[in-house]
Amino acid sequence: RSLAKQGKRLPMREELPEGPSEEMRELRANVVVRGEELRRHIFGPADVFVVSHAWLTLEHPDPFGTRLEELCEELDGQRAKSCDLVFVDACSLPQGAAPGIADDAVVDRMDILFASGASKVIILSDIHDFSKFDDTGYTVNERLYRQRGWCCFEFGVARLFGRIEH
Repeated sequence: RSLAKQGKRLPMREELPEGPSEEMRELRANVVVRGEELRRHIFGPADVFVVSHAWLTLEHPDPFGTRLEELCEELDGQRAKSCDLVFVDACSLPQGAAPGIADDAVVDRMDILFASGASKVIILSDIHDFSKFDDTGYTVNERLYRQRGWCCFEFGVARLFGRIEH
């Protein structure tokens, strides 16, 4: 929310500081867990929001911060607290061209995030106004949410397990 207030965009995982707090290090180290074990790795009354969204360009999911604004509005609508955890793929997982073994292990278990009873899944399916992208150097991805493989997977798993909040 603080990034949105500053007019920033969703940061890629690679843009985030390398030194997370001890609690976040422990959580990140244990993110590859089975189903309801996820809840045991979260301290306090935090909710877990998992976001399914369509990247707006091939290079970045949110080059101008419009997706972040949309997410913040949805979190406000869900009455999300500042202590809640929010999983967004590009912010939470490295997006390099050649993922390592640890990255593969996380991707192989993405269904857990979208199926877990601890997760509240937010679907951001809107494709934004692409006129902003003219002459920016970004490659627009105009395919609809329902035409994208990861989006269909995330939606299908979340729907099957009744995890969709919006």
